Amino acid sequence: MTKPISFEIEVPFDVLCRLFDSNTVSTGTAKEVPGDALIRLGDMPIQKRNHTQDAAPLIPIIVSFGVSVGSKLFADWLSGKMRESKFQRLRFNRKKVEITPDGILRAVEETIEIEHKR
Repeated sequence: MTKPISFEIEVPFDVLCRLFDSNTVSTGTAKEVPGDALIRLGDMPIQKRNHTQDAAPLIPIIVSFGVSVGSKLFADWLSGKMRESKFQRLRFNRKKVEITPDGILRAVEETIEIEHKR
């Protein structure tokens, strides 16, 4: 039996509202997204102004997949949302990820593989 999988991604603040399709989000906000996945906003760090790309804080989002994992749909969706970000940074479980559909798909599949081995 396949168990549900959850992992953390971290995105720049300017991507946050696009991911949730909302102008207002708060800790715990959740949304179903392509790939039979659910995203939920974690605790947000205090924001400072005038960030450079390397210093901008990343916001934690918990991604949960059910039994049916549509990792390619999720990767394509997330890549599209990230495309417009002025801060091109993304991390999965604290590892930097290439912001392309293939790079995100690799990170999702590696994370799923690791979780299944636990």
